[in-house]
Amino acid sequence: MKKQLTNEYLELLATSDFATAYHYRVLMLLLTKSYTQSQLAEKLGMKRQNVHRCVKELEEHGYILVDRVEGRNKFIKANTSVSNIH
Repeated sequence: MKKQLTNEYLELLATSDFATAYHYRVLMLLLTKSYTQSQLAEKLGMKRQNVHRCVKELEEHGYILVDRVEGRNKFIKANTSVSNIH
């Protein structure tokens, strides 16, 4: 299933006052498929602490959500529903 980003979603993302380049990198990768935080850190070449902080902040603002849990691994994905973003 192909995700379609609306202009409203992109505008919310572009005008967010908390997001840094790290947030954008994490979110852009999560738009492709679900990842664990460890997978994100490895794929993006970022420190796990930075990924954790970005994920926490993106989740607080509604940009990402938990897709599934497999054992101790929590897979997260981008939330493309504008109504849940704040």
